[in-house]
Amino acid sequence: PQVAEPLRRCVATGRYCAGEDLEWPGGRIHQVQVTPMVDSGGRVIGCVRVARDVTAARHAADRVAQSERRYRELAEGASDVIYMHDLAGNFLYVNRRAVELFGYSRHEFARLRFLDLVAPEAAAQAREQLLQIGQRNLLAPGDISQGHRPRGAAPCQVGHRHHGVSSLGAE
Repeated sequence: PQVAEPLRRCVATGRYCAGEDLEWPGGRIHQVQVTPMVDSGGRVIGCVRVARDVTAARHAADRVAQSERRYRELAEGASDVIYMHDLAGNFLYVNRRAVELFGYSRHEFARLRFLDLVAPEAAAQAREQLLQIGQRNLLAPGDISQGHRPRGAAPCQVGHRHHGVSSLGAE
């Protein structure tokens, strides 16, 4: 019954039915696509149904989503600043603590770049570190750039730890 629905829809409408995930007995998941075959008058005379087993891919995607949820929960609950930015310095993610410490909303962070948070006296060092990350795709452990809070001028240490670029900062 569930398997026949895309086929029925294709015959009734004469339109292609895009890949739908259908669960089979035993837990297998197949992505089903149905394409109409039409005669010279445009009448549907049949359909071609292709079913592809996507069980492993869907289970892997579920595991990734679950892992991302756990990471986000961990990052959001951390007492340290955790953020990610691309190699151009555009923020991709900031945790709750970054919002509290730096005084910017997540929406405001989306318009900022990493160098906007760096104290002027440390800007050259930070630019060099970003350049090194881009060239080597990795920064040696312990490399630190000095950051600051534009809305409340207390310094904090920011250390880069991954080629993505993910960072952890602590007051």
